[in-house]
Order: sequence, then C-alpha cells, then structure tokens
Amino acid sequence: MFELENFIYCDSCRKEENRLIIENIINILSLKFIPTQYSFGIVFNIKYNTKDKNISKNHTLEFAFLNKDDNKIIVDIKDIPIAIPITSILENGTQFLNFNLNLQNVPFEKEGCYASLIYIDGTLIGEKELYVAK
Repeated sequence: MFELENFIYCDSCRKEENRLIIENIINILSLKFIPTQYSFGIVFNIKYNTKDKNISKNHTLEFAFLNKDDNKIIVDIKDIPIAIPITSILENGTQFLNFNLNLQNVPFEKEGCYASLIYIDGTLIGEKELYVAK
C-alpha cells in the first residue's frame, strides 16, 4: 500500500519560496569526535496508489532513528497525523507524500551503522542506513 520511494540524509533542509533546499547530501557521516551530538536533516517521500481500496484519508506516521549494532533507539517520533490526498493527476493513481525533518543534537555514542525507520499506521514501510565514522 505505502512504499518508501526516496530518502536523503543531509546537513539541513528547508522550504524557501515553495522550493525545498537540501544542503550537503550525507552518504557517510564523518565526525571529528565520538561520542558527540550532531544535527542533520532527512528528506524522504512515500509513494502510494489512490486506486488502492485500502487507502483512506487519515493515517499516522512514525519515525525512528537507531544504532543498528545494538538496536538502541535514539530518536522516536510517534503518532504524527497525516492526511493524504486521495486523488492523483496520474491516470494510474500514483501519488507521493513528501517529508523533511531536521533533527537537532542527535547523540552518537560510537562509530557504526545507524538507520532511520519509517512506519505508516504501525507498519514498517522502509529503512535507510547511515554509516558513522571518526
């Protein structure tokens, strides 16, 4: 029903004059000191089909950021209400929801693999890893 389509880690993201500005895409987060705190942005979109009979207008989004080595959740944002458009300008019914988050002072205790997990209505729809090194 829902699918994580695109996902970007970046230094920051903001909307400016109806345009999304993404600063410095991050593939590997290289930090001078560990442990430390770091602020960064996340941009992602979710694809769905308006012709799906299970699509309704109201859903909830959950975002979690964790250390994959020990499954320790560092950021957990729950029960974000989202109202989705149930019409599409495309004949096949494909539609997208765009999201951008700026996370402030996220603690990084050690090097390794971290990940963002995106849930809709409690169901995991996608995951994106971020490698952290010193």
